Amino acid sequence: MPVCAGMLAEGLSLRVEAATVIDQGRRDAQEDAVVADFGRDGTAGFAVLADGMGGHAAGDVASALVLHRVRDYLGTAFSGPDAPRADMAALLQLAMDEANADIADHAYCHPETQGMGATLLVPVIRDGALYWVSVGDSPLFLMREDRLYRLNRAHTLAARLDAMVRDGTMDAAAAQATPDRDALTSVLIGAPIPEVDLRATPFALCPGDIVLAASDGLEFLDDAQIATVLNRYRDAPSHQIAAQLMQAVHDLDDPDQDNTALCVIKVSGPQPAPRMPRAATAQPARRKTTLFMRVQGNDRRVAFGTTSAREGK
Repeated sequence: MPVCAGMLAEGLSLRVEAATVIDQGRRDAQEDAVVADFGRDGTAGFAVLADGMGGHAAGDVASALVLHRVRDYLGTAFSGPDAPRADMAALLQLAMDEANADIADHAYCHPETQGMGATLLVPVIRDGALYWVSVGDSPLFLMREDRLYRLNRAHTLAARLDAMVRDGTMDAAAAQATPDRDALTSVLIGAPIPEVDLRATPFALCPGDIVLAASDGLEFLDDAQIATVLNRYRDAPSHQIAAQLMQAVHDLDDPDQDNTALCVIKVSGPQPAPRMPRAATAQPARRKTTLFMRVQGNDRRVAFGTTSAREGK
């Protein structure tokens, strides 16, 4: 994959624009959950995506518990005075552990929900770099230039079998014929977590990059179809890209379509860093008005949310 050259110039920072969209698909309940928070200046923040375990008790409760705990934990950390110096690996590990503990506590107090669980995917952007933690099969993609890359590992039986094929320890036909290839090998269920993909070192982002976090419902589209949408609408706002991805899912008209949640994060810049306010002068102050607009999709099963900001001068 092409690598961003060098460090950003001093006093400059990347700007992020993010949008989320969620859809129930053809399922009886919505077990996905997603939220994004990139602050007022759009230069740092995070998204949280959780996919409740289908077929298990209270998957919707599990995904909600995970999302709220991680959002609250990271929101508090990012708003504190030590946010620019926080150890990102430790922060993501603690947020994940807190969410896993919440699931354990809930299942203990509500025995009927024993066995509930959720995947977790958390991309974080700070100082022009991407970090992430993921458990389960929710994909994290990067669109750079005209190519789509998957950044995180899938914790599934299929991923393990495919690795064995690459290593020459298993026949490809046998791997494809193995039952339950889509079974998860790691998930948050309130017990020790078998596999975690934690990006602790900064992954440098480039202006023009598109980061896409999604539940596995998006993978009813293949990678080529996802890349086509991202390339076609790469100059559009993030909320329009998110809408077009969901429209592509709808166009499949698959009777087995799973819940789908996603977050589109567009990277632009660099932008001038905020300046310190000047000392007061005798000149009259200028009034500044900021307008916000939220648009709700017409389809009652689809909800959009955006976060975007322009830096002041």
